[in-house]
Amino acid sequence: RIFRDPRFISVTDAEQTGPGGVLLGKALDAVIVTPVESLLGNPGHKTTFGLLSQLEPDRLFIEDLHKAVPLNLDKVVSTGGFICEGSLVMCEGEIVDGVFVADVISLPPAEPREMSKTGVNFFGGSVTHVDLENLAQLENTDAMYVMLSDVHLDSDETLEKIDRMFGGYAERPPTGIIFMGSF
Repeated sequence: RIFRDPRFISVTDAEQTGPGGVLLGKALDAVIVTPVESLLGNPGHKTTFGLLSQLEPDRLFIEDLHKAVPLNLDKVVSTGGFICEGSLVMCEGEIVDGVFVADVISLPPAEPREMSKTGVNFFGGSVTHVDLENLAQLENTDAMYVMLSDVHLDSDETLEKIDRMFGGYAERPPTGIIFMGSF
């Protein structure tokens, strides 16, 4: 998805840039995104995109489908957003002794809805243009959903807090409350 953004370009595309410095509508000043698997043995300051994970106790990694590289965030400057383990992130930095030392970590830029309407149904089946139009008419842009995870419904304290939460929504109840977990 990030390569649909004109501000980013893959290493492969950067190597194929033709005369005038333009490739697929992207300028030469576009940020080259190096895959995590290509960071080791590739010196210099790089921008990469991957999953923030903790594969070992007290040690973070950035990983893609093919490689996980230890990550050092001691010098990092965050550009905002809620970043946690399991987030897909963009990191800028360089490899030092086999560890990617990041100086910037950020969430990938949001994609405008118009760009992301690719007609792909990630849940399977086929979706027609008429189906998409019908769904757009049914959309409720004022909808609010509350999601709760790992809620221990066998705890009296938890049930009291859920009751308190429901009371807080008395004036304007959400469209849906979703409980996730093992019940």
